[in-house]
Amino acid sequence: MNAEWLAECFAERHGGPNRAGNTAVMTGDISYQSLALSMQDADFVAQRNLSTAEICRIFRIPPWLLGAPSGDALTYSNVESQALAFVKFTLAPWLTIIEQALSADGDLSPRNVYVAFNLDGLLRADAATRADVYSKALDPVTGWLSRSEVRSLEDLPAEPATAPRPSEMIA
Repeated sequence: MNAEWLAECFAERHGGPNRAGNTAVMTGDISYQSLALSMQDADFVAQRNLSTAEICRIFRIPPWLLGAPSGDALTYSNVESQALAFVKFTLAPWLTIIEQALSADGDLSPRNVYVAFNLDGLLRADAATRADVYSKALDPVTGWLSRSEVRSLEDLPAEPATAPRPSEMIA
């Protein structure tokens, strides 16, 4: 018994609109192997997904951050807005409590010193968006930032002092 003969017999008995849905009965040296999960395995996977979702709810973490199914179709804009929501609603409340505790402790921070976490790196837009904003901010007519301010925002070192270029020299 070869595969071609088996396929022909199956198509002959079960092919066409009049034979669709008939039960297939096979004889010979053939074994059945399920392509789906068993009920126990499916229940285990469902329980794991539910447990992960519950952990995400308790700690206010978006499910996609832990690799759990969220039921949402994730796009770049969804993920970006969810990342901002994670910083705003999950991290910020905890970081505020930590900042206040560190600032209030006289041993850790002297008088008139306030501890603050810098979340700019987490809230920073993608490189293309930042480049577009910086090009507008550096515009000679309508701009509102200097090169050194942009470098500071990008956590880059200050430019070394250099001699003025010939085009910048006043005659």
